[in-house]
Amino acid sequence: MFDLAQLPLIGRTSELADIVTALTRNGTGVIIAGQGGVGKSRLAQEALAAARRAGRHTYRLAATSDSAKIPFAVLAHLIPAAPRDETEHLWVLRAVMQRISGTDVARPVVLGIDDIHHLDTASAALIYQMATRRRVTLVATMQVGVQVCESVAALWKDGLAQLLNLDPLPPEVVDEIVRAALGPRVYRTTLEEIRRLSAGNPLLLRYLLIDGVEGGNLIERNGMWGWEGEARSGPRLADLVRAHLNRLGDPERVVVELTAQVESLPLAVLEQLCDRGAIASAEHAGLLIPARSGEWPPAMRLQYPLHATVIRETTPVSRTRQLRASLARAYADQPSQGVENVDVMATLRLDSDTDTDSDLQLRGACTAFGKGALIDAERLVRSAIRGGAGAPASRLLATILCWRGDRGDATSQLRAQPASHEPSRTDDGSPVWDRGRLTVNKLEGIPVAGTFFAPFSREIDNVERSERDAAWRAWMLYAEGQCGAALDVVARVFGTSRIQATTGGWECVVAAAASVELGRLSEAFGFLKQGRAQRHLWPPCRWVEAALGLVHCRALLLSGRLVEARRLADDAFVEAARLGSAELSGMWAGAVGLVAKFQGQMLTARSILQEAVSLTGAGSAWGLRFYHEALLAESVALSYKAHGSGRPPQAAATDVRHPIRSVEISMGLSHAWVVQAGGEATRAVRLARRAAAAAAANNLPTLEAFALYDIARLGAGHDVVSRLESLTSCLEGDLFAGLASAAAALTSGDGCHLDAATEELARCGLSLHAAELAGAALRAHRATGRLTSARRSFERRSALSSACEDARTPLLEPGIVLTTLTQREREVAGLAAAGRSSREIAELLTVSVRTVDNHLSRTYSKFGITGRSQLANVMGHPARAPAKS
Repeated sequence: MFDLAQLPLIGRTSELADIVTALTRNGTGVIIAGQGGVGKSRLAQEALAAARRAGRHTYRLAATSDSAKIPFAVLAHLIPAAPRDETEHLWVLRAVMQRISGTDVARPVVLGIDDIHHLDTASAALIYQMATRRRVTLVATMQVGVQVCESVAALWKDGLAQLLNLDPLPPEVVDEIVRAALGPRVYRTTLEEIRRLSAGNPLLLRYLLIDGVEGGNLIERNGMWGWEGEARSGPRLADLVRAHLNRLGDPERVVVELTAQVESLPLAVLEQLCDRGAIASAEHAGLLIPARSGEWPPAMRLQYPLHATVIRETTPVSRTRQLRASLARAYADQPSQGVENVDVMATLRLDSDTDTDSDLQLRGACTAFGKGALIDAERLVRSAIRGGAGAPASRLLATILCWRGDRGDATSQLRAQPASHEPSRTDDGSPVWDRGRLTVNKLEGIPVAGTFFAPFSREIDNVERSERDAAWRAWMLYAEGQCGAALDVVARVFGTSRIQATTGGWECVVAAAASVELGRLSEAFGFLKQGRAQRHLWPPCRWVEAALGLVHCRALLLSGRLVEARRLADDAFVEAARLGSAELSGMWAGAVGLVAKFQGQMLTARSILQEAVSLTGAGSAWGLRFYHEALLAESVALSYKAHGSGRPPQAAATDVRHPIRSVEISMGLSHAWVVQAGGEATRAVRLARRAAAAAAANNLPTLEAFALYDIARLGAGHDVVSRLESLTSCLEGDLFAGLASAAAALTSGDGCHLDAATEELARCGLSLHAAELAGAALRAHRATGRLTSARRSFERRSALSSACEDARTPLLEPGIVLTTLTQREREVAGLAAAGRSSREIAELLTVSVRTVDNHLSRTYSKFGITGRSQLANVMGHPARAPAKS
């Protein structure tokens, strides 16, 4: 870790090289212009140091606003006592020239000047004369947007110095600096927040890191750096921003304080409260910039979001309430702004002395929820409830609490709903769905469907009851794994040719998700297209967008388009992190991890899934935390032993009912790989068979196909090939056909068929699965003496394995293990190599200790070894003390 007080100079290599070339080869000065804190002085210091190494004399001057009031103050340390008979200015000119450039004519002089815009006119004139006479070459810094005297401006106008505009650091350089300072493992959401807050300003970045680490807000847990709670400012940042504000006049200060209160402030609102000249002055000084380029109506924000954060944190409460009250009244006077920013206006009223309106608070809460701002939404809806907003507000609060992971309070809100939301009934009077099981399920009270449409309660109330209940019913049928029935409901009520999106677009989500799980991928893509085309029919909601995106990602994955799925998930994750929504970020982090796992990139999967777990609370909506934990455990299991851990991966909780049946089955399949990594191969196969049977019972053919193929990967696929081949008739896409071919090839042991299956899965992006097949092909070709084919398979396996980031599965075990031992011998040998005693192995496998010892004896004989320590090396386990039998 670097010293945070002096971060490494990263990302300025080309600028530094250009400056040094100008100074030492071309003899041309450089004036580095930029915003405060952008790194001008640091770059100038490095340039001066390079000039000294090149044999130049160097001097450094530092001008300030105070020194500008006194002639030659910046040069005082270079001026000897003046004789009385000399004209002062002329004598100073000669004396400084002699002092600076007369010591060694053979060695050119480089003069560094910090903040050259603060030079007094006399000093500026003197330095201009020295530059004109080629006595010095300048490297100076200058603040942009400030007035400079004529002599300074003449430096670049007359070609005596180049003007270099220094831009903020690009995002990838900010990431590089952060990793250099903290270490390589930093949560991506933390990187995105640091990018946003620092806006590429090195000084702000340094203070943000120092204050974060020293204040205990930026901490390392489980080897990963991240913010503990929201990123906050510290004393250094507060002092820095306070110094900026103290240099402003009162009108400009008010402009900055008002703009800091909201993320994006409409210019019409700002102009209603502030003098236009003050606004222009703040913009000219680089404090205020357009919120988005080309936006209409225009809106403004502070250039550095960190300044806004510090101002909000350090402004006295009474002053904050005054500022927000003024903004609330100004918003109300702008009808169009009031409609577009109802959540902002409601929050401003809530945080000021302005009278609140429960109807406004509820509408604001709906808008904030739609934007993904759950904290603001919860504050507003609770205010609305206190004001008597009634059942719609309670339903919305239950939804928000569900998304935030507060299961207990969400369930209480849900149970308090009136009976009008009972399910529709069939002709014989029986309920279509079981409210007790589906609305509040066994996952410690996670609400699944009862709050699903609450954000759109006003729109839903205007919809026919049958349509509203049908949307609920379709979602709950999907959650129970009855995807065909869910699609039937959607088709019957909303029509097959065009979904009308009357309940917020969720029926599009349900229809697409159900189609994906049934393997009807072209149909799923059609529903997704309809959903996006009809977004204008429902209120803006990031949750609908996220749900559509997640289904799209899974559809791409099952279509064998893993590169596209990864790109979609990565982009959405970055956007969610930019918005600052932990819930949305957690959802997309899990999606990135899922695709990375299928791509065989286990290091990436482990890292991003660890972040997904940290971002999703224990009671998160849809049980995401449990799912992410299962995926993380599986990704660790699939690289266990390769990453050198002496402890087997820990399985996620398996005794918890997940609210979505398909996810529950997937979690069971993940658990099988965790068990396998612990050496219990027989039990792993049993768990995979259980997942396949559950998927078949629920008519979830895509999940069944993956479970069946995993059985084959675990070495027990002799009886699954025919079922897997039969499933391909109802599953679209090359991926499932590839899995069926691969399972058949693994069972037959035919090298040529294994080579063909390798290429099929490689084309689908399943690098780990393809590497396994290439390894199997290598062993098959060697067994039949086809050495040329074996060499090609070896090269293919090596290429595929290199992309898999230390993956380790049974099919990637050393060839001697797979070809020499029976399945039971491999299982016993693996457990013994992992440090288990014979008695422990016997208990795990439900056999006698003598049986275990007999298997081990045969294994030692086949390998020509004498004990467990040698066995660990053969099996590829990390070195450890062997257990006693």
